[in-house]
Amino acid sequence: LSLKYNAPFLFETNVGAGLPIIDTLNNLVASGDKVTSIQAVLSGSLNFVFNNFNDSTKFYDVVKQAGAEGYTEPDPRIDLSGVDVARKILILARESGVEMNLEDIENTSFLSPSGQESGTVEE
Repeated sequence: LSLKYNAPFLFETNVGAGLPIIDTLNNLVASGDKVTSIQAVLSGSLNFVFNNFNDSTKFYDVVKQAGAEGYTEPDPRIDLSGVDVARKILILARESGVEMNLEDIENTSFLSPSGQESGTVEE
């Protein structure tokens, strides 16, 4: 459809919830600027979880609430594992001109090993 209607196929929704982050980044690079760092909150779900997790809440309950309110992926392990944020970092790095692979990004999961290895979301 993109080719048929001569409309660019963009992926702004993958990073920044549809904000023109990638377009802005591309314009900076095209103008000759060198990106030296990017500071961003790249996960609405993790932002929700850690803004609502405290001494009187259970982590499980906050994650469940985040899912009920539509903040997490259908499988919140994608968010909690850090994979979603790592993918977004990879997109931004590559758009900045950095050659990088997903394996180059250091990621520490918020899930326990048993949570990472669970077979279902309920587990």
